[in-house]
Amino acid sequence: MHDLVHDLALSVARPECTMINFHSQNVSERVRHVSLLDTHWPEEEDILRFVGKLRDVRTIWFPMVKAGPTSESFVTTYVLRFNHMRVLDLTNSSFEVLPNSICSLKHLRYLNLSNNDKIKKLPNSISKLYLLQILLLDGCVSLEELPRDIGKMMSLQHLEVTTKETSVLGNEKKEGRGYFNSLRLLCIRQCNYMESLMKGLQSLTALRTLVIADCYGRASLGLERLQVFGIWELPYQVTLPHWLLQGPSSNTLRHLLIHDCGYFRALTDEEGPLNLTSLETLVIEECPQFSALPEGMRHLTALRRLDIRYCPKFSGLPEGMHHLSSLTQLKIEKCNKMLTQRCQPRIGEDWNKIAHVLDICLDGIRISRTNNQVTKKRGTVGLKLLPKPRNDTPQ
Repeated sequence: MHDLVHDLALSVARPECTMINFHSQNVSERVRHVSLLDTHWPEEEDILRFVGKLRDVRTIWFPMVKAGPTSESFVTTYVLRFNHMRVLDLTNSSFEVLPNSICSLKHLRYLNLSNNDKIKKLPNSISKLYLLQILLLDGCVSLEELPRDIGKMMSLQHLEVTTKETSVLGNEKKEGRGYFNSLRLLCIRQCNYMESLMKGLQSLTALRTLVIADCYGRASLGLERLQVFGIWELPYQVTLPHWLLQGPSSNTLRHLLIHDCGYFRALTDEEGPLNLTSLETLVIEECPQFSALPEGMRHLTALRRLDIRYCPKFSGLPEGMHHLSSLTQLKIEKCNKMLTQRCQPRIGEDWNKIAHVLDICLDGIRISRTNNQVTKKRGTVGLKLLPKPRNDTPQ
């Protein structure tokens, strides 16, 4: 029965969803969702002839790597003809200008312009896409600035951006910036000119996830009410930013990841408790200068998972580790070899600091404690911190 229902669903859906190329002859008028498999773009006349075969398309996707549209005229043609589109994926394109007519796609929920290294500017008319939920601009290394009124996109929940602006998301001198009432995830990548996030970033009351990756400028940060925070490849980041430890986010942050920060040496330079009262997950990896956790760790009473990997100078656990009563998973991998020896069950000098943890993984050896018995076997403690939201395409 299941197979029959499955086959029926395929037969119904097949006319609406198809993978074709510009030379396909028989294209059903019922097609609504199109994946174009071409790796080389035809002449403009062939493109226009192909477009004439389609009716009321809702999704256009270019799944082939480095095979996105190369001309503005193609984008303009599609925008004007298919104004009921919900999903428009122009990944790996190489056109320089997005047409003003993009605003005619009133029903658009998903727009992907990522990895277009030629586009320099977006029309301000894009801000009229009031139903747009996901906007991907990462890898647009020539993008000089974001549209003035981009903050007025009232439904925008997910924004990934690469820009040459020194103040990402603009500054207080530009009218129209600083709303983003629905924005929940912000990813800032390859913004090498970034000096600061905009001062009004604290007003993003819906924001729950902030990712900063591959940014080599000296950026100062400021934000509230975060639940997930990731720092990727910020070579000048030495400790956690002061606002994170002392501001309102210290009471809301649940998951923290620090990855590949060459000069990151400590969570904080100050003595006293760490005020991250809601922190549940802490991951530090590939930070060659990171050497120790602070004694203030004992105050992270909500911490459940601690993962430290590929930090060769990390060699000691704080005395207060045994106060972390909620800690159930600990993973230490490819750090100072002496630390692994110090954490060996019952005989290691630091064992008493972590003996209460149910699952421990030391360089691939999993240590489990059940009924006061300690067992060792090969395995890992799984840690999943940041989801990959791109898999979720709006309906």
